[in-house]
Amino acid sequence: MSLSTRIALLVSVIVVAGVGLVYVTRQWFILPSFLGAERDEAREHVTRCLHAIDRELHHLDVSCYDWAAWDDTYEYVVEPSAGYERANLALPTFTDNELNLLFILDAQGRVVWGKVYDLETEEPAPMAEFPETHWATTHPLLKLESEASSISGVIVTDRGAMMIASRPILTTGSEGPIRGALVMGRLITDGLVGDIEKQTLSAIHLWPVRDDWLPDAEAKVLAQITPDSPYCFQEVGNDLLHAYAVFPGLTGEPALLVRLVLDRHILANGREALRFSRYAILVTSLAVLVVVLMLLRQTVIRPVSELTAHVTQIGGSDDLTLAAPAARPDEIGTLGREFNRMVRRLQHEDAERKQAEAALRDGEARLRAILDHAPDGIITCDAHGVIESANPEAARLFGYSQAALAGESICRLIPGLLHADGASAAACVPDRIAHSGPEGTGRRCDGAEFPIYVNAGEVELADRRLYTVVVRDLTELKEMHEELLRAEHLATIGEMAAAIAHDIRNPLTGISGAVQVLTDSLEADDDRKDVGKEMVELVNRVDAIVRRLLVFARSHTPEKAPCDLRALAEEISREAEAQAMGDGVQFTFEGPAALMAAADQALVEQVFRNVLENAMQAIKNGGSATAAAEVHWQFSETATGGRVSVRDTGCGMPPEVQAKALRPFFTTKTDGIGLGLAICRRIMEAHGGGIRVAGAPHEGTTVELDFPRG
Repeated sequence: MSLSTRIALLVSVIVVAGVGLVYVTRQWFILPSFLGAERDEAREHVTRCLHAIDRELHHLDVSCYDWAAWDDTYEYVVEPSAGYERANLALPTFTDNELNLLFILDAQGRVVWGKVYDLETEEPAPMAEFPETHWATTHPLLKLESEASSISGVIVTDRGAMMIASRPILTTGSEGPIRGALVMGRLITDGLVGDIEKQTLSAIHLWPVRDDWLPDAEAKVLAQITPDSPYCFQEVGNDLLHAYAVFPGLTGEPALLVRLVLDRHILANGREALRFSRYAILVTSLAVLVVVLMLLRQTVIRPVSELTAHVTQIGGSDDLTLAAPAARPDEIGTLGREFNRMVRRLQHEDAERKQAEAALRDGEARLRAILDHAPDGIITCDAHGVIESANPEAARLFGYSQAALAGESICRLIPGLLHADGASAAACVPDRIAHSGPEGTGRRCDGAEFPIYVNAGEVELADRRLYTVVVRDLTELKEMHEELLRAEHLATIGEMAAAIAHDIRNPLTGISGAVQVLTDSLEADDDRKDVGKEMVELVNRVDAIVRRLLVFARSHTPEKAPCDLRALAEEISREAEAQAMGDGVQFTFEGPAALMAAADQALVEQVFRNVLENAMQAIKNGGSATAAAEVHWQFSETATGGRVSVRDTGCGMPPEVQAKALRPFFTTKTDGIGLGLAICRRIMEAHGGGIRVAGAPHEGTTVELDFPRG
């Protein structure tokens, strides 16, 4: 922004501030005075309206007195007569006097005569508020304690607000005793409101104070009127003002909500005067502004503009050898000369700063890229063990976000990081941090622990120490190591089993043949013949065990081809159902009609047969007492391939048996050697899948077989 613009703005701000001060004075002092005068006039109009309603009530009370203090009425209460009724209580009496209600009651509250008329239809219109036979002596209109008593006011009925008056029935000379009460009532109609408008020269609207009569807007206004604040005003634009007040009822409670609609001529006149003064002040201010700006331009703005042009030329060409404009003996000339020297120094320093910043940004970018892509977790903490930063790999290892790790204690993540000097993890002091060490234990945010290798280092930064901890997750390495040991163990067992099986099968064949020959040479009734048959069966059993050892020892290299796992399971189940073992066992299937996988069908068939045989044996050896004998096959798609679940209703497995079920040579059967599920495991792993066993005692067993995608 140029200096001339700044000066113009400054002068403008001063002028605007002056205008604003005038405006504030107008808005806070002058205009409120007009508003106050307007409110005072509105209160006078409302007061005249309320007095007009009082006058109407007074007229009704005078009429009631004229009828009540009359000998004919005095006698009628005691001896009702048809002549009095024809002369005084006919319909013309109501219409001529604009009465809607007239009741004559005796001293006990009994109705001697009473009628309520609708003057528009000239038909009787009884009202629930005025019983036709008897009034309670406690009725507010009957509390006439002396001959001079007078009761008048406004009550709200189902047909609207009504002005009502009650006088004691006396003689013409206003003497007693009181023989009852005469009650007159006049509904407040539009005609009556029109008469009041003529008297007050104001537009008036009256509402009975009752929920079913008051609109929502007027109900809110009524809530604002209190004894301390009996008036309420609402501005309707700039031309009209609504003034509200309440007229009390017979019991003192508000009975009528009165609204006057008034022209806002006082405020309009005040605003016109203020508008003229505003224009006058504005014109004067603009004139002052123009004169001041012209003077400033000659004395300040033009010399400064020349210096600005010189500075702009230097900034655009970086030519600091340019001479300043013509020398001036004042402050502006001195400013130009000193500015030239300052620019030369700044240019030299700016070049050095930019070079250093570029080198720093490049180094920071390289360091951040190295940390973000490091395969190990890297954490820095301060002298109190509080983590200051961590790279993405550290956040992933411990299950936190990078932001959440900041502020955590390093000992919460690596409990074994302290030296073994008795210090607790809660008092993690970096002086005791091991700078490097063997395997340790890390703790994730969910409390799970995992093996890690930790290497810690210390660095001095200015006046504080910073510790860098490098963490490597050993979980996969340990799993690979354990898997390698297991594979070597199984290979050793397989080689031994193959050697033993090869050396045993030939003698077994000879023994079986020799026993068979001896048995055939015996007489049919010779007891030794049964012994020979038993020996043959035992030899065959040993041969079966040897065959299983050979199957276990064999290297399973599947020849994969598309295989429908469900169709294969259904075929094996039909064959098992036809055998004695499958008698009484129900086979059920759930899942898609076909579940395809790339697998060696012969090997998968061997797995299915082993699992199915185990399931049927478990059912025969003590199935669930509450469930039917059933083998349930379930087929489903998974994120990595397909899954086949085989669930039986057999005797189930305790946890300690589940943990060992897949190990070679582990069995709970009296006639088994524990190679069935071990063979299944080797076959599934050869396919790149897996096998899991789950269950509980007396609740059956579930075997899950996972096949990878082809």
